[in-house]
Amino acid sequence: MAHQAHNIPWSSFAAQLKWSSKYHPGSGDLHFRDKPNQGKVVRHFVESFVQNLLEHSRTTRLKYPPNYKVPLEDDLILDDETVRKISPTICRIRSDIGRRSHFHETAWEHGSTDDNDLLPRKERLASAFLRQYRQNPCYEFLIYNGDAYFNLTIVETLILYGEMDAVFRVTSHPDIGLSKWREVSQCYDTDTDIGWNRIYEKALLSYIGLNLLCSFPELWDPASGGVAKGEYLYSGLYQLILLNAVESGSLADVASYPHQQFFGMSKDQLLQLRSIRRCISGCTMTARRRFPSALDVLFSLEGRRYRPHAPDVETVRRILFGLGLPMEVILEIMKYAEYTPQRGLYLANDPLCWENRDELAKYLTYCWLLLVRPPSEFLDKSGHDPGVPITWVATIRNRRRNSGLDDMTAAPVSLAPLDPVRSASLPHHNWDVPEFEPERVRDVASAIPPPSAFSVAQRWNETKRNIGRTISCFFAFVVLHEMYGRRGVAALATISYTVSYIGMSLHPPFGIVIPLLVLTGYGSGLMNGSWNSWVGGLVNGGTVLAFLHGCWGAGATIAPLVVSAFVSRGLKWWEYYYLMTGLAACAVVFTTSAFWDDAGMRHTVSRSSRAYGFTLAVLKDKITLLLSAFMLLYVGSEVTIGGWLFTFMMNARKGSPSASSLVASGFWVGITASRFALGWVTSYLGEKIMVATYLVIAISLELAFWLSKEFVVSAVMAALVGFFIGMIMPSGIRMMTKLLPPEKHIVSVGFGTAFAVSGSSIFPFAVGALAQFRGVEVLQPVVLGLFGAQLLLWLVVAKIGVRNEVHVV
Repeated sequence: MAHQAHNIPWSSFAAQLKWSSKYHPGSGDLHFRDKPNQGKVVRHFVESFVQNLLEHSRTTRLKYPPNYKVPLEDDLILDDETVRKISPTICRIRSDIGRRSHFHETAWEHGSTDDNDLLPRKERLASAFLRQYRQNPCYEFLIYNGDAYFNLTIVETLILYGEMDAVFRVTSHPDIGLSKWREVSQCYDTDTDIGWNRIYEKALLSYIGLNLLCSFPELWDPASGGVAKGEYLYSGLYQLILLNAVESGSLADVASYPHQQFFGMSKDQLLQLRSIRRCISGCTMTARRRFPSALDVLFSLEGRRYRPHAPDVETVRRILFGLGLPMEVILEIMKYAEYTPQRGLYLANDPLCWENRDELAKYLTYCWLLLVRPPSEFLDKSGHDPGVPITWVATIRNRRRNSGLDDMTAAPVSLAPLDPVRSASLPHHNWDVPEFEPERVRDVASAIPPPSAFSVAQRWNETKRNIGRTISCFFAFVVLHEMYGRRGVAALATISYTVSYIGMSLHPPFGIVIPLLVLTGYGSGLMNGSWNSWVGGLVNGGTVLAFLHGCWGAGATIAPLVVSAFVSRGLKWWEYYYLMTGLAACAVVFTTSAFWDDAGMRHTVSRSSRAYGFTLAVLKDKITLLLSAFMLLYVGSEVTIGGWLFTFMMNARKGSPSASSLVASGFWVGITASRFALGWVTSYLGEKIMVATYLVIAISLELAFWLSKEFVVSAVMAALVGFFIGMIMPSGIRMMTKLLPPEKHIVSVGFGTAFAVSGSSIFPFAVGALAQFRGVEVLQPVVLGLFGAQLLLWLVVAKIGVRNEVHVV
């Protein structure tokens, strides 16, 4: 699970630590094991970490021009688009510090929420960023340095937003004074709490500390069978991370903003603990110590206002929309109330729990980005004092700032007295080992069947292919997705297609064709559950999911036409796979590159125990089973109609082969058109109502199809049935992602889609068996029965969904 695990030796570093209650029985913490070569291993970790960081930093710098023209004082540095992008943070800065200004005509007192007035033009010019730091008497910091400090916060904001082009333009000026703002205090006897060094110091502690805790799953994952879940919350390391991330001085601390949002805490909330604050002539600042009381006390304290998470905002939008308010009015209400996502964690106060793993991955990635775009990289060119170099090794070991390795493994103090015993966690004599060249650390973690099965019905009844899909789904969603992320799933699935199609294009014997088709089914199974669960959980996922299934339907519509064109030209069946091989190769490149950054997070938890727990949870979940059965019936009805429609139109309606083939194609065209046309309608009006409506209409049309004996009428009814059932499968997947918690999405959707695919074998086979005794006319009553069963199951699921929504509200 550790970030950059393929480059940074987290496991070897974590092996030097153990969880114990060395100083305070009943309250554990991480302590070094005092191994003989411990200092060498730790130094190896630090140097590998720094080497990897500097390589990424140089790569990041190459994205920008190597040299910038020195700006004139009247040159505009910040354009309207940049200001508009950083405006939320500027508004927050004004709220935090503007009222403390004791001077006139400054940037703090001007501007409004309008983007054009938020940052006056004079504050966007190069001259504003050339203001120098001046020594000031105590308690008069803003009088002497208010304007210059404001521009420092703007530079910090640009770094947080990744607007490095503007930063590089500013720092190319030889008179830039940012080097003096590295460590600055408001008064000579207070902490240096307002310099830009806090950007990378806060990110560094959070990044190393949380990755280190991730290496001990027994502290946060119940499946590991270790200590109680959430035990890490009471460790000195986590408390230090939390305090470092949330604390700030009396002025605006831009460096703390992203960390406060992730942890869902505020400075005001922290300052309610009297035991960790001190007053200096009315200027309240947090003391640099860990929490002297249990975190439960801290978590129970509210800040100035509730800090919602993104799902909370979406829930409120749905409630207001359900009351009949137009979406434009809802958006205005949310904007006026400032009800926007302000907490990064899905479940508050437990960042390492499974429900928060996606948010944690994003947060660690963001901390890493802050480290690879450090101010030190550009200050070296712009007057940085060579006597005070910024060295990452010293920063990582930094003991004076309480943010380095020397402080990450101290004694537990969650229930300790005010002056806890400090652990000699990292003996200094062990650091003084002979120089050695660290090795490069690389932790290794890291179609159309042959002519004998050419008919449509037999193609959909290929059972071995379905077995491959089912097995691959369970394998993919329990193991591969967590190990390699969506990039790994995309690569493996498309490579499976490519290998299979290459083999088919070589005209193999029939004994080889079957395993190649199984390999195709394997890739299809990998994609089905992964894409369905991911897209279904997105905002407006219903519409996007409909387009995804529409693309699949388009492929199902086009493929037979292409095959017919190949056959009509006298080409062999295996030559069709030349085209498929080329398309699959393109898919390897496009899908892998699209998910290149989503490589997953490694876990040290036993995968077998976790997979076993997930499988049991799926089998016990009523919603998963009901919706899986619903999708089984849908896929069965869809494939039964598509597979037997050609035969039915020829035998029961006496149509010609070409006309009957067009009717079958019309059914698939209807499904494809439905998913492109009705996706947004279904999302707008709600899946519960629309799916029931679609099924009622489909039952009526299917009944008309059955009773009508005219070929043309039957053809029209078939196309309309396809149109009105097209959104049922995407809506079922979307409903599953709505009703189930995020941690069950991958396994539940994977199980549901794999289970549903088996319907493409069961029901067409049943119709074939019945057709031998009663004729092909049994198709219509069987399909009507399937539609009716789907409607009953959907009404049950919708009723459960209503109860869940009422409970949430």
